[in-house]
Amino acid sequence: MPPAQQPPAAPAAAPAQPPVVGRAHRVGGISIKPAAPVRPADLAQLNAAEGNPDQPPLDLDMLTPWWSTALQRLESEQPKLAATLANRKLKVDGDDHFVIVVNNSYVEAEIRTHLVKLLEMLRELSGRRMLNCGIEIEYEEKKAVIYSPRDKYDAMSAKNPSLGTFKVLFPEVDY
Repeated sequence: MPPAQQPPAAPAAAPAQPPVVGRAHRVGGISIKPAAPVRPADLAQLNAAEGNPDQPPLDLDMLTPWWSTALQRLESEQPKLAATLANRKLKVDGDDHFVIVVNNSYVEAEIRTHLVKLLEMLRELSGRRMLNCGIEIEYEEKKAVIYSPRDKYDAMSAKNPSLGTFKVLFPEVDY
């Protein structure tokens, strides 16, 4: 009988190393920090660095025609948004920064989603690459008046005199 073949010898295994105890080291990666917001006062310096030092500071007279043209363009694509923006007050807040004034946070949220597209149109129309805007909420103060049930009944009966008939028919109903 032929001798049994033995498998070739496996290479010698490396000696087992004990686990490394200590601090873990990052193999690779980067850390991304949020950029600091650009203040309106710094925009003049950025414009000078961008090659636009000769542009006069933004004012409301310059902004108004660009705003109306952008709203006309926007009206064909999104008429509701254009109608929402049409009667908004604008305030200039720096060399290339303006503020859209709204009266509640619902309108702000509606506008904020479309703000980038609007700014792109305004930058194209104005030739100001650093043009930027914000949204400011100015809440309206309303006088709160508390009416008694009798005051409410008197006001409703002045508008609708037939309430007196119901009062006669249903005397147990209180105001």
